Amino acid sequence: MPTRGTLFLLLWALPCLIFTGCAKSNQAESLGATAEGTVLLNGSPVEGAMVTFRSADRGLPSAFGRTDADGKFHLATSTGKSGVAPGEYRVVITKFETTAAEIPSEDDPNYAGGMNSQSQAVSVLPKKYADATSSPFKVTISEGDNTFDLALEN
Repeated sequence: MPTRGTLFLLLWALPCLIFTGCAKSNQAESLGATAEGTVLLNGSPVEGAMVTFRSADRGLPSAFGRTDADGKFHLATSTGKSGVAPGEYRVVITKFETTAAEIPSEDDPNYAGGMNSQSQAVSVLPKKYADATSSPFKVTISEGDNTFDLALEN
């Protein structure tokens, strides 16, 4: 039969073990690598571009990131794990800007209460970078830290 001291120790230690175990299980497991880089178009940084690394063997999760004002990006996946899996990838880079069509004035018979605005998303990067089959960028991500500078040209 456990003594009062042993019982107290067990009741105190059990929550500590549970919380310690839970804390470890909530930490994101790493995929083994990190990847970052810079996107330049004709030598100038591209802000707001979506950079996607698509697995060449289809067995790895795709990684993606958006460029900042300096054209820099950091890749992540939607797996809940940190980093990027090592392997072969094809790189797709896209950037779209929205242009609003002119809204007819209230005097115009085509006026629909301002709801007739037909916005269009227009690609501002050369088309070849938006398709994995035509993109010239194929990369290998190795374990550890990886840096890729992607120079686009018109």
